[in-house]
Amino acid sequence: MDFVALATSPNAPATARRHVRVECAAHGVSASMTDTAVLLTSEIVTNAVLHGGGDMRLGASALATHVRVEVMDGSRQHPTLRRLALAADGMALPADESTTLLAEGGRGIALVNSLADHWGAVDAQPGKCVWFELGASPFIPQEAPLIGAIPAHDAPAA
Repeated sequence: MDFVALATSPNAPATARRHVRVECAAHGVSASMTDTAVLLTSEIVTNAVLHGGGDMRLGASALATHVRVEVMDGSRQHPTLRRLALAADGMALPADESTTLLAEGGRGIALVNSLADHWGAVDAQPGKCVWFELGASPFIPQEAPLIGAIPAHDAPAA
C-alpha cells in the first residue's frame, strides 16, 4: 500500500475521496462498494482534520471484492463510537448528552461502524492510524493493520 500526504486543511477529504475513487476504479471495484469506500474515507479524513493534527497520510488498496483504507495523523487519541438511539419518528438521536440532534458532527464513526466490514484504530508513529475494510478480506488475520503496527480491533466502543 502506497501512502500519499494530505494537507491538514478543509480540502483534505476531497483529495482523499478522489484518491480512493481512482484506486477502486483501477481494480474494478463495484460502484456500490466504491461509493461506500469514498463516504467512509471522507468521514475518517474529516475526523483527522478536525481532531488529529500534524501530518496526515492516506493509504488505499483495492481488489475487485475488497477495499482497505488507512488514514494516519499526529494524534494518539482514538476515535470514539457514539451510541445512537432512534426517536419515534425514526430520526437518529445520540444516546449521550454531549451531542444534540441538530449537531453537525458526531456521527461519522457510527457510519464507519455500520458500513465497514472491519475497522479499527492503532497507535502508529507519530500518532495513530484509523482504518476500515469493505468486502472479503484477503488479509490474515483480518484485523491486522497493513502498516505493521499493533493489531487493531473491530468496532471499539466508547
